[in-house]
Amino acid sequence: MQVVATPIPVNELGVLMVKLGQHLPGFVRALAGGRVLVGMAPDGLPVGPVVGGTAPAAGLQADRRLDPVWRGLLEVFPMQRLALDAWVARLGCQLPGEGECHPQLTNVIVEGIPVRLCWIHAHESGQHIEALTKLAQGNLAAFWLEVIRIALGLPAGHRLSLPELCWYLASIQQTGLLPDSVSRQVLARPASSLRHTGQGWTDTDDLYLPHPGEQLQALAKPVAKLVVDADPPARYLGKPKPKYWACRAYLDYVKGLPCCVCGAQGVDPHHLISHGQGKMGGKAHDLFAIPLCRRHHDALHRGGVASWEREHGSQLEHLLRTLDRAMKEGALA
Repeated sequence: MQVVATPIPVNELGVLMVKLGQHLPGFVRALAGGRVLVGMAPDGLPVGPVVGGTAPAAGLQADRRLDPVWRGLLEVFPMQRLALDAWVARLGCQLPGEGECHPQLTNVIVEGIPVRLCWIHAHESGQHIEALTKLAQGNLAAFWLEVIRIALGLPAGHRLSLPELCWYLASIQQTGLLPDSVSRQVLARPASSLRHTGQGWTDTDDLYLPHPGEQLQALAKPVAKLVVDADPPARYLGKPKPKYWACRAYLDYVKGLPCCVCGAQGVDPHHLISHGQGKMGGKAHDLFAIPLCRRHHDALHRGGVASWEREHGSQLEHLLRTLDRAMKEGALA
């Protein structure tokens, strides 16, 4: 458990005192005789426990340019409002520095976003509108940063970066939520297409590039587009000629994934063998490819499918996970 609090140094004793108030019992239980790491809290973190025991990416949490992104994600995923309420309910009173706190806590809605307050501060909320608005913005940002960290499979305590946020938005095809200033930063483009000179404002070459939002959407387009025909003519043939689905771009995508057995980088796109695939000297469709490092790829072809799958799991399970990831990340559409 981590708690954001204001320390009080006692120089004469060489002691640093930290007032935890109502958070003390929970902190003591979490500590359980272990040691404490003392450090500076990042800017923008609200006072109180840090949910999940990890420090959110305060840099993004405090970036007010991203406020439309967090609210836009709530519109895209409205059911996450329930998760947000539950997430905030795990916090302590977020105004502990404003007088004595009551042990009973409740969620107070500020501009549509919950803030955790004790009953005393909840009744006095009208006196702290500005502070509560900042807390609400911080709660919404911290919640989505934690959701995105988990969605990307990043470890607890990872400080989410702007490129990682952009990657997540690209995977759900929502890069349009990014403000122009943020899109320009991600693309390493200047803040404006104009430049101030001694003769006034003049155009730069950036003026002739695509709009930053359009450029991001073009970069985030799927690796492969699957076209579905509900009534293909070949279904009416007695013995239709088999067609092989080939897509070099999708194989390049699979090559960029970690090995599905050991997680190593630098993999081969292994085409499914056995399970009715890869017979008669042919190979499975490129869609049926999984990422395998050279060691596990060689072991599969050299040792046989049965023994390899007993040790490392079914190729079909690895294939389903690969396809699921490709769909979630927008590589297939």
